[in-house]
Amino acid sequence: MMEEKQMLEALKRLMNKRYLEWQQKIQERKTITEFADYLGFPQSIVSLWLNGSRRPKSMKDLEKISSTWGIAVYDILKIERPDES
Repeated sequence: MMEEKQMLEALKRLMNKRYLEWQQKIQERKTITEFADYLGFPQSIVSLWLNGSRRPKSMKDLEKISSTWGIAVYDILKIERPDES
């Protein structure tokens, strides 16, 4: 399993990538506050995620992000999926 530091770095890369992709999709530069509003979280929390200082703590937050982006929670956290066999 991935260490916390690696998980934070992976989340940081993903958040920054998605922030840039979102701006490209709407063809307009947006602030972190606007990105936070889009995600439905306070700007202060999203800033911590973007700089790799913190990760979402609750499953509810992770599910909200995964739903917005259309990706699995496992992919957000870069962790292995449980064996589904």
